[in-house]
Formats: sequence, structure tokens, C-alpha cells
Amino acid sequence: MANPREFTDALGKNSNATELPPANSPARFVFVRVQDELHGATFDAAGLRLPYSRKGENAEARNTSHWSVNSIVSDHAYGSFNEASDGALKGKVVIIALPDEMPTPAGLGQVDTWFRMDAIRGADGSLQRGISVGRNAVVVAPLGLDVPDGVAVVRYEGDIVARDAAVNGVIHAKGVDVEQAGMWGWVGRGQSLSWAQHVAHTYYGDRSGSIHCGSHLESADESIENGVRVAKLVAAFESERLYTRSDGLELPTADVIRDEISRNREILDQTIQSMQPAERDRVGAFYEERVSALDGLAERTNTIERSWAASLPPPLPNTVTLPLSPPPLPAAEIQSPTILPPTHSIAEIISQEHSKSSVDPQEFMAQGPVDASKDSALAYARNAGFESQSPNLRYGRYAGPLIHETEHHVIQNVGKKTAVLHEKSRFDGGNLHASANPSESVRVQYRGGRAALDAGRPLQPDQGRSR
Repeated sequence: MANPREFTDALGKNSNATELPPANSPARFVFVRVQDELHGATFDAAGLRLPYSRKGENAEARNTSHWSVNSIVSDHAYGSFNEASDGALKGKVVIIALPDEMPTPAGLGQVDTWFRMDAIRGADGSLQRGISVGRNAVVVAPLGLDVPDGVAVVRYEGDIVARDAAVNGVIHAKGVDVEQAGMWGWVGRGQSLSWAQHVAHTYYGDRSGSIHCGSHLESADESIENGVRVAKLVAAFESERLYTRSDGLELPTADVIRDEISRNREILDQTIQSMQPAERDRVGAFYEERVSALDGLAERTNTIERSWAASLPPPLPNTVTLPLSPPPLPAAEIQSPTILPPTHSIAEIISQEHSKSSVDPQEFMAQGPVDASKDSALAYARNAGFESQSPNLRYGRYAGPLIHETEHHVIQNVGKKTAVLHEKSRFDGGNLHASANPSESVRVQYRGGRAALDAGRPLQPDQGRSR
């Protein structure tokens, strides 16, 4: 059994602490963290050290420890920290720490303040992550739970009511008023953002520029932690060459991955550059390792892309070489043409055929039928409120109903008010026609400039984003 010291021995003994400001000052605060257990915490010259203990698929990319201020975090829609669904006590351990013994927070908020973990390279090359929270940190723990030697501890016996009474007693003993935590801030107090901005400026001074005041969801740390999505995309790329967006548009997975890698690398570079020198020495190894991981994913993406290219048939040529001019006809077969008087002028015929479009008849004659067909199709899409785009002729894939047809083109609605303009000549036999049923969805697949149509296959409602 460990031999922790009683909390009463720690009261008022912090000779290195900053003098507490007046009781009504927003800079008078403590940090509070709820955990299920201590997960191998230790006590050394720097005080209580909490190791990184997160498990799960995002654990590799997550590097923050989250705390509330002057309050016990509440259970809400985004997380259950105190009680399990059956009412059993889940958060058995609560740590209360002083701000002057903690690192500079990466993000500051009344009910969600987070710190970046130390990153120390171990003998085997792996990163040992954790956070030191000071010699005067207090642990509130149930009877019988082992607590490291030297740690100030307050014991309780019973349920969450007994735990909360012990925690509130420690906060009061630190000379701080206890607050009630809501989902976004202290209940009945409001102005969580202005409080964070004021504390960052008045308490942390020249370090405030590196502190995010606001929601973790809007922070660089959240973006970095979501970087695990890149590894998932690369894994999916092994079996699926195309990525399906929420609007049904399919894109090359390699392009999506490269965009994600570029965005994540930019965020990581900006985060590293914004750190104070001491903070960079403490945590920088983790973020540099994340950059290296992105480089590895980029290399793997290139390898998979080459494998896909080797497995696909070569693209059809985009052009066909024709003779410069046809051979002349024999003189005996040349006859004088018979000219019939026209009943309508050419301009009148064109005007009648295109009266429903915004294409000018004189411009139509100057352009030629293919260009005029394209302009007519685009005009229809524009008048119907669609944003038009050309297909990816190399390996584009599109799904949705065919909603309009001109002589040489068909318009396809691919969702989100986006329309794709298809040329009939790229299909075998030109077998592409607008459907009489506007809800009938078809798939169009391009490969090497040629296209194929797979009609009558409606989109499934549970179609995944990454396939």
C-alpha cells in the first residue's frame, strides 16, 4: 500500500506558488479532472505525473488532457464522465491542481481547458506521453485505492454525493468558490469566452497568444486529432479507387488523401511555429512525429496508386488520325446538285428549334451544331438553378438522374444543385438519353475518354462516403 500524505499537510505549503488574487478576481481558479482511476500515476521531484492512458482508434493522434475550472465536469450528450448508464460511479478519482504548477494550457474554457502532453523519447524510440500537475495537486480517491507516495490525498466512502462533497471541500480549502459546470460553461454565469480571454491576458500574459479561447471543436488540436482520418482513407484506398462524397460525386481517393495530408501538414506546421520555446521542447516531439507519419502515408498512397494504374486497362486514345483529305470521286459520278427553293430561312429554322434556350440563333450558326448543343444544355442547367461542371474524362464516375437532352449532350443531376454535362459521342452508339422519369438514377463511368452507362441502378440510401 502506498503512503500518500494527508491533504491537510499540503494546505498553504506552496512556497513557489503565485499569491492568490482577490476572491472576486476571475484569475482565482484551480483545475479539476475526473478519471476512472490513476492509470499508473507517479510522484517525483516535479510532483504528480499523470501518464497518457487513452485507448481506442483515435488514441495515436490525440495528445491533450482535459480539465474543468473550479467545478466538476458534467455528464452531457458529448460524454459521460461521472456515472455509467446503470448509475454506477464511473469517475472514482478527481485531481485538483493549481494553475501555477501546470503547463500553459493549449485551450482555455470554464468547463473544458486542455493541456498538451509531454513527449519524451524512450530507450526503444517510442514516445512516453504524460503531464506533470505539480507537488501541491490533490487526489480525491475512494478508500482502498492505491495512491503514489508523496501525493496529497482526500479519501471518501460512498457514492457520487460523497465524492463531490470531498472535491468541493478541497476547492474551498484552496480559497476558490465552487462553480456548477454546464455543457458549455458555468451554470448561471454566462460569458465563458470573455472569461477565458480575460484570464489568458491577465494571468498568462505574453503566453496568451498561444492559448485558444473557445471550443475544442474549433481548435487546431481538434484538427490534428482528426488527422487519424487520413490513415483510414489510405487503408480504404487499398480496395477502393474512388471516394464518394455526400452529394454522390465520386473522386479519385488518391486526390482526396493528398488534400487531407496537405491540410493536416499545414495545421501541424502552424501549431509547432506558434509554440513558446519551452512548450516546444516539452511537447514538440509528438507533433514532429505526426508530420513524419503524414510523409509515410503520402508514400504509401503513391505506391497504392501505382498498383491501381498497373491493374487497369490502358486508356483509349483521345484522338484518331485521319487522312488530310478524302480521295476525289470519279468524274462520272459528279452530278450537279438540284436546288429547291427553301420555305424557311436557315436562321428561322434554328430560331424555332432553339426558342426555349437562351442561345442566340446567329451565334448558333457561327459556332456549329456541337458548340450550340453544349451552350443550349448549359443554358438549361443555368436557368434550372444548377452549377454545371465537365466530367473527369480519365476516370470520373457520376450517379443521378438524366434531366435534359440536346442534340449532342445530356445533363445529369448529381445532387447539391450540381449538374454534369456529358457528350453523347463519348458513349458507344451515343446511347445516352434523358429519362422520362426524373427520379430514375443512372451511373456514368469514364475511362480514358470513353464512357459507359449503367441505367436502372438506383443509389442505395446507405451508400458509404468511402468505398
